[in-house]
Amino acid sequence: MLFLFSLGLSHSAEMRTWTNLKGQQIKAQLVAVDGDYVLLRLENGRDSRIPRKTLSVGDQKFLEEYGGAEKIPIDPKAKITVPEKEMKFNSKTLIKRDDKFELPDGYSLQFDIVESEHFLVMSSGKVRGKDTAELAERLWYGMNFQHPGFAEKWGDEKKAIFLCGEKTDYDILGKYYVDQLANSGRAQEASNSARTWPMSSGAGLSLDNDTCDKYDVMRGARAFRADGKSNFQRGVWNPFPAHCIAQDVLNVQMGGAGGGRRF
Repeated sequence: MLFLFSLGLSHSAEMRTWTNLKGQQIKAQLVAVDGDYVLLRLENGRDSRIPRKTLSVGDQKFLEEYGGAEKIPIDPKAKITVPEKEMKFNSKTLIKRDDKFELPDGYSLQFDIVESEHFLVMSSGKVRGKDTAELAERLWYGMNFQHPGFAEKWGDEKKAIFLCGEKTDYDILGKYYVDQLANSGRAQEASNSARTWPMSSGAGLSLDNDTCDKYDVMRGARAFRADGKSNFQRGVWNPFPAHCIAQDVLNVQMGGAGGGRRF
């Protein structure tokens, strides 16, 4: 018997991204569950009836949590992928912007910008941002594959990642962050960061509200000292940035919010 969900339920009625076990994606609105099938309304208004067992783990959980659907096993014949590695990434979604990312007055630092769907990757010196942008998007995709509602938690703002191709750039970025902490009355955190930043290869930081508004990015950002070749050699799957960005993505899932402009 066709089980209809009330479109008044915000989570089930909203347009969202659905992913199958092969990593293919569509944007659609949940209309109904019919036993082992799900009825989705696509962006063009057409309805599509899809076997539930072909959907991702995150989509299955979404149907159980928000749609009241019974739990069903994953198709035993399906090849369950490592989604972040096996997804077909479209490099055309990476845009090299013409403008520069600039910190507020007093910090003479400019970065080239590569924009992806969920990230802004800033780079200086000889390092380039496209590989890191692809890595970040793959990790985002993997989290969204596994967890229902992750995209909603992430929100519309992008996350900033800084690749400092010169040590002096990394030091200036660190001073900016220390000053942000000190100016907000967090003297002990400022002191700790001033001591540890010069010795680090990567760290999290917070951006000021005006910079967030200007570039439409989250407050929380990630910085890497990328002047060495070991962590940022050409290629996507470099262990150190992969570990750090994966943790940042997980923090959004665990914390329940990606944005927030108050420092």
